[in-house]
Amino acid sequence: MELLFLGTGSAYPSEERDHTSFAVSLNNGYCLVDVSGNPCRKLKQLGVDLNSITNVLITHTHIDHIYGLPALLWGMWLEGRKEPLVIHCQQSDESIVNKWLETIGFTSWQAEFEVKVMPFSRRLLEPVIEEQDVMVSPFPAHHSVDTVGYKFILGKKAIVYSADSTPNETIKKMGDINILIHEATFASSVTHNHTALEDLLQYYDTERIGDVVVVHRSDGEPYQAVHDSLPVKLKERVHLVEDLDTFHF
Repeated sequence: MELLFLGTGSAYPSEERDHTSFAVSLNNGYCLVDVSGNPCRKLKQLGVDLNSITNVLITHTHIDHIYGLPALLWGMWLEGRKEPLVIHCQQSDESIVNKWLETIGFTSWQAEFEVKVMPFSRRLLEPVIEEQDVMVSPFPAHHSVDTVGYKFILGKKAIVYSADSTPNETIKKMGDINILIHEATFASSVTHNHTALEDLLQYYDTERIGDVVVVHRSDGEPYQAVHDSLPVKLKERVHLVEDLDTFHF
């Protein structure tokens, strides 16, 4: 199993990073979480066939999390995709996702693959993907608009993504987590609707988390200084990933 980071940046324009988006390997392909940057180029750089993307999970529809969707679909169409692509989103975002499809004229392409938009209730916390040894479930995040994080159960591994969020009590109550992928728009101080690296490491019980993978990072923030100040055993488990990094588990 692996995590492939297409982008690791926050909404602020960055010299080094695309906006945050990553792929998770499932049993028979990959699930892409949010779509930004040039997804086709990034996936090819990571050695991922576009046809192996089976599902897209949308956390929310702020532009930095969804603007790569037209390019992803265009690339899939040009490569002759035939298998359906499933896009999971909140019910409140369904009309926005469909509007993107309408705006790019997807139906006029006469593509051989179907795009299935599958809305879910943000509050029911029911799984959106269930396969053998795989379950993916959304949960509410705390942001300026309705947003969800996702919990992945992959065999015996629990992987949790915060999405754009302040520290989240739902995550705190989840118990043991093998990998926590958490936003840190800032390093040591925070404005509303986001998290600072120092805050997330103080808020969560890191003894119950295997690895903390830090994404949604902003330029000019002293992440490395915060990382360097951590106790040695915790420092080894906190990862400041960059675009195109691969994390195996």
